[in-house]
Amino acid sequence: FHRLGDDFTDNSDDEFTQSVCKNTKTKTNLPGDHRITYLDPIVLLYKYITFCILKGYFLYPANFSYLAPLITYLDIVTFKDFNFNDDLFEGVSSMGFTTPTPIQGMAIPVILEGRDIIACAQTGTGKTGAYLLPVLDIIAKKDSKHHTSTLILAPTRELAQQIDQQAEGLAYFTGISSIAVFGGGDGSAYEQQRRGIQNNVNIIIATPGRLIAHLTSGILKLNHLTHLILDEADRMLDMGFYDDIMRIVSYLPKERQTLLFSATMPGHIRTLAKKILTNPEQINIALSQPAVGIDQQIYRVHDAQKTPLLQSLLKNGSYLSTIVFASR
Repeated sequence: FHRLGDDFTDNSDDEFTQSVCKNTKTKTNLPGDHRITYLDPIVLLYKYITFCILKGYFLYPANFSYLAPLITYLDIVTFKDFNFNDDLFEGVSSMGFTTPTPIQGMAIPVILEGRDIIACAQTGTGKTGAYLLPVLDIIAKKDSKHHTSTLILAPTRELAQQIDQQAEGLAYFTGISSIAVFGGGDGSAYEQQRRGIQNNVNIIIATPGRLIAHLTSGILKLNHLTHLILDEADRMLDMGFYDDIMRIVSYLPKERQTLLFSATMPGHIRTLAKKILTNPEQINIALSQPAVGIDQQIYRVHDAQKTPLLQSLLKNGSYLSTIVFASR
């Protein structure tokens, strides 16, 4: 449930908010923010109407501040409703995407308006498309595409490569270019990244450490950057990248749109947001919950019991495929 409108303030004494959000932790002290919670739209509409009836409230226009963003979200039925660039929409259609996920339906209109965003969404919710699609649409509709306009920071090379693959697929018909910049590998990988940067690739998806190496070498200039995106920001901070992120931000134009995506919203994320975002709109999707369809279980056992337990789980479970992660 995405709440819009500057006339709403986050108030812990708000009776309706408490009645539908009592089991969520979405309150924030970010300046200009709004309290936002995701619930099933139909359930939320039912709860609101029931609440008003029980309290004897009239549905006068002021009360509809609760419903305005819900109505906006329900208006987005398919990706066609976003009025994307024709070539971008062709790419979306060719990948078989028809209906936006909740995070996409809520975030894309705000990003297209040019607003900063702090979004809390976990893997599997469609968050990558939530920021890639509007940014690709903005780039596609520009007359000039001969400079780097978007920087996406990711904590790991694997995520950077994954984002780059999605960007290539969605932008296939647009002529928009992207490259993943990360450490490791041999000298040929570094040389390929350097050539892409020198050719003014439109979108750079990078890990912080390797990006700083290109910035300090003088190869990479981000004077025309218009979008900064931080994906899995909480993980980047947990890995100790705070100073690197702030150093990278010092190279960027102050006039830009910044989008921050995180699976959790701890205090250090709010501190970072206050420093790099301007009056952000906040969106929370199923905070601190596993992705839909994921069954999480934990077994507390001694080392000697691990192998027999694994054998038992595999023998008694009906699994088509299995991945086992081990520490060594």
